[in-house]
Amino acid sequence: MRERNKIFYGWWIVVGSVLVTATIVPSVMALTNMFLIPVTRDMGINRGTFSIGNAILQAIGIFLAPLMTKKLASENLKRIQMISIAYLGATMIPISIMITNWFDKKRGLAMSLGLSGVGIGGFILSPLITNWLENYGWRKTYLIFAVIMLAVSLPVSIFIFRKSPEDKGLKAYGANEVPKSEIGPNDFDLAISTKETFTKLFFNTSIRNDI
Repeated sequence: MRERNKIFYGWWIVVGSVLVTATIVPSVMALTNMFLIPVTRDMGINRGTFSIGNAILQAIGIFLAPLMTKKLASENLKRIQMISIAYLGATMIPISIMITNWFDKKRGLAMSLGLSGVGIGGFILSPLITNWLENYGWRKTYLIFAVIMLAVSLPVSIFIFRKSPEDKGLKAYGANEVPKSEIGPNDFDLAISTKETFTKLFFNTSIRNDI
């Protein structure tokens, strides 16, 4: 249970999510094209070929996403994440799973904050990569970028991330609170289907009044 005046550990999961998404996700989603001109010019390849290679990489990620989701949900998330420090196995899917597990209440806020690292990372890294490309070339820039991703993501995965609150003897944020739908003196079962509600005068009238 959460101790009074102590930060709920789930918020550290959110902080770790910001750090991971800020370093890894922009490398695939936002900053790849910054390497287009220097790489193709130096290696003498067509720019379209470079772009197709990136498109194939992302398409493979989409294809493997359902399998990765199943693996991460049912097996050791931390181990998979540490081994596959990469976009698919370390960012969006595992972060979504962890935040869903850690937050019953304020889940939307936690998810938004956790994934905000995508924009933050792009904003910070974009001018840095431009400077590195101009001063060190694309090869050293790739190396610098890789070191940053590893130096940030691996410690976060090892020391901060936990798949569920049970891993630390805790409960999800808001798990002990009674949902508003359960508050009230009268409990009853509504024994009609969703489709049938559209044929009932009461529901149709309520909908019209709400509109």
